[in-house]
Amino acid sequence: MNTRWMVGGIIFAAVTGAVWGQSAGGLDLSSLDKLEAKAKEVNNVTLDENLLKLALGFLNDKDKDQQAVKTLIAGIKGVYVRNFEFASKDQYSMADVEPVRQQIRSRGWSRIVESREKNEDGTVKEIDEVYLNTGVGGGLAVISAEPKELSVVYIDGVLKVEDLQKLHGLGVPNINIETGDKDHDSKDKK
Repeated sequence: MNTRWMVGGIIFAAVTGAVWGQSAGGLDLSSLDKLEAKAKEVNNVTLDENLLKLALGFLNDKDKDQQAVKTLIAGIKGVYVRNFEFASKDQYSMADVEPVRQQIRSRGWSRIVESREKNEDGTVKEIDEVYLNTGVGGGLAVISAEPKELSVVYIDGVLKVEDLQKLHGLGVPNINIETGDKDHDSKDKK
């Protein structure tokens, strides 16, 4: 997944003072389930409100990093990720993603980041999109479609952009919101 476009979306959301989250009802990602049979690798993350509350109980308020995570998780009702890696191209199409995109559009979300890379023949090779709902309840959805990989992420609940900086040191790159600079962890430099 290309992170340059995502960092840009985070910075844009920070500048506008937006709050991320998901309105009641959430996005239904079940239309993507049919891709599991075609994928060589499937990664699903489903952290509902109960699991997130359970995780809060294991975090220590006295540890700075754990307190940052606790603050971040406190406003989130769920985190949902669907990632599919395919052995070859053309194992899925944007038509497979369209039901999710249609839900986002029908709820009036704004696409704040769109990155498209085309093949030499003009056909779309990669699409990366970040959608933000600034209405009641907010919302964040990310779609990253590459020739042999598809990732869809959405966050249900409230996540403030400034809270992302608190996650530095926990595998999240440090993002300087004022300047847009991005420092990489030592493992990112390898």
